[in-house]
Amino acid sequence: MSDDSPTDVPLLPPSAGQILSGCLAVTIWDTLCYLRADFQIVFLHKFTWRTLVFLMARHSTLGYLIFVTIFTVSTGGMSCNALQISFRAFLVLARTSTTLLILLRVIAIYHDTPWVKSIFLAMWAATLGGLMLLAIRGITFAPSGLSCTSYVDEQLIAPAMFIEILTDTIMCLAILYKLGGMTWKERGKSLRKILRPPHPLLTDIFLQDTLIYAWLALLSNVAIFIACFVGPTESVGAVAGHPGAVALNLISLRIYRNMKLGAPGLLPPSPQSDLSNLSGMIFNAPVSTIPATSTSTQVQANPEASQRIVKDMVTSPET
Repeated sequence: MSDDSPTDVPLLPPSAGQILSGCLAVTIWDTLCYLRADFQIVFLHKFTWRTLVFLMARHSTLGYLIFVTIFTVSTGGMSCNALQISFRAFLVLARTSTTLLILLRVIAIYHDTPWVKSIFLAMWAATLGGLMLLAIRGITFAPSGLSCTSYVDEQLIAPAMFIEILTDTIMCLAILYKLGGMTWKERGKSLRKILRPPHPLLTDIFLQDTLIYAWLALLSNVAIFIACFVGPTESVGAVAGHPGAVALNLISLRIYRNMKLGAPGLLPPSPQSDLSNLSGMIFNAPVSTIPATSTSTQVQANPEASQRIVKDMVTSPET
């Protein structure tokens, strides 16, 4: 499709259909690549409501992209209102379940601190409310009689985006604070000592995935804000958020999968830690059964702090 070709949906850039099709292709590819791992999570582990959240995050994002792509490239013959209701419902499910997967990590770590869990549950509920408000207050019309156009009041976009940015950022900071405290206690208050490798094994595992999620959450929401309010045309904002939403979903699924199956993080581990062999033992076996090998001594560098956090993650009623 050339840059000067007409768009199927008025007010959208010509590349909208290509961007959405690419996002859909990436999601389908990721689903197929991890079919075996997802099968293990669903059928070989205890099925809980957290497993249901994982499946909801996976399939609601896929359904959302299917409907929004059809909505964008459709040239007629379909009900605009029905398509809009469908993809908005999937949008609310996809974004809130993605955030909830990260919230599960916070609840697992802070399961012995009820007030912290209450604060983050309230923030997640606010995120859900903001997304539902956008979905309910949106308007769908077909000015040309052949294609659909969606409109959402700008005054509703900014609060919903702000709540999402705040929730994602604070949840990730909470995880980093709790796990980074191990390094702080072990190495004193010198910043140079804290940043010097090797980090504790458990901290290594969590810092990798959650840092990537935090950066993606922040950058994607900032990109949407710029596209909506500062960009050359407001219509760009209608497309800018989709790649970021897909990336956040894939990372959150990766985090849950890593914690459930004991896979290493996204980034290469430090040479001092054998993540591929030890991480699975930490998250899938009682703390007392972890062998005292040279690699596990990092976890026990501060016995009380390390054992407490590992035990929280393994035996917590929230995991």
